[in-house]
Amino acid sequence: MGSGTLVSLLPGDFIGGNVLIVGADGVDKGLLDAVIKKAGKLTIIENERTAAILDEIRKNTNCDVDCIKMEQVIGVDYSLVLCNGMLDMELSSKFLSWLLPDCYVMLVTHCDKVDESAVDNPDKPTTYSLESVFKTTPSKNSYGFVFVASRIIETYEDHRVLYSSMFKKVLLGPEQDRRLDSLHDVLNDKTYTKKISTFFERVFSRGGDPGYISTGGAEVTEECMRRLDLQPGQRVLDVGCGAGGPAILHAKKYKAHVVGVDISSNMIDLATEVTANYPDLNIEFEVCDIERREFPEGYFDAIYSKDVILHIVRKQELFKKFLKWLKPGGKLLITDYCRTTNDFSDMMEAYMKKRANVWFLLTVPVYGQLLKDSGFVNVDAQDKHAVLCESNKQENIHLANKRHDLLKEFDQQFVDDWTDVWKNKVKIIGNKDLTWGVFYAEKCQ
Repeated sequence: MGSGTLVSLLPGDFIGGNVLIVGADGVDKGLLDAVIKKAGKLTIIENERTAAILDEIRKNTNCDVDCIKMEQVIGVDYSLVLCNGMLDMELSSKFLSWLLPDCYVMLVTHCDKVDESAVDNPDKPTTYSLESVFKTTPSKNSYGFVFVASRIIETYEDHRVLYSSMFKKVLLGPEQDRRLDSLHDVLNDKTYTKKISTFFERVFSRGGDPGYISTGGAEVTEECMRRLDLQPGQRVLDVGCGAGGPAILHAKKYKAHVVGVDISSNMIDLATEVTANYPDLNIEFEVCDIERREFPEGYFDAIYSKDVILHIVRKQELFKKFLKWLKPGGKLLITDYCRTTNDFSDMMEAYMKKRANVWFLLTVPVYGQLLKDSGFVNVDAQDKHAVLCESNKQENIHLANKRHDLLKEFDQQFVDDWTDVWKNKVKIIGNKDLTWGVFYAEKCQ
């Protein structure tokens, strides 16, 4: 079992708090030791197998350790609930009642691995969805769970996987104001389905290095990445890692340790497939909502994000988190689609209407100023409209040249529709409705 990977999912802000463990006898020892060291108090739900591990747990901690039956749990004072095994609605609702606001449930469970060869297989290796669990208070506000992150920890020969996921208890507000579709749902089920993600990878990679799904493929990515001056062994966070191409480059060329995160489980599935051919590289992937994820302060040497943050509304809040997660002197490199100062043409208005609630564009100067206002130094914001023009031109050429091959993998209507999208982008970019920014910044020493 990947103990280190499991431990890396733990939130940093439960330290010193009260931790409840369900199914402690089946919890990985490395994970259990990490929780024990950070907990202020430990409560273990009793079953017929817990007695065997209680003495060992008590030897390894100075905190109070209680062992009680499920029906004896009272109060709302837990900072973390660690559950080993499957859930049902009743138990999930209890977790919601027992947890303090803004605290977490971590689930570790075995589940079936889906057939990854199917382009549009709707099944995912999932646990019980806590996002469907909420409780309305007398004031008509609702507490509920929101998704934070998940990882496949280990895959077995019998097509089973060990799967871990993290959820957070938050105040959702009045029930009628609850968001029905999270950003994860929209991007995963509509914008980046498995079929669309795979098609993008075929186009952007242009038949070269695999795993690229954004502007310029490997060539442009490598050119931008030189600015980070990565050194062997440095830890890099790849935000919106997509199909894994940049993560492979970070790890293969620069010998970096890469943590690749993406809100789309379809993208992480694709990245896992692509990187399976590189088993010796130091790469971890997880599905996560980066706005809700917490990493330790000063954890990364560099943070990299390519054409992703356009999906984030509260960009400055995210930039402040980046600053916190970087080591002193750490480097940030972002590329992103941006708007120009021009008013949108009718074609661009139509283009943006189809991307409402998932595209939030800034101008290059405003983007750079947000980084400065977030506390970054040595900020360099560059408008690379010419690079976007050339990249889009090459993608259209590749689409035309590889149409025969694409039709072997995708239906004609699908290929025709996306070919039209790429052709329309030529006009939009040529009209300077859309540009592309490259942003470099540092955390002060």
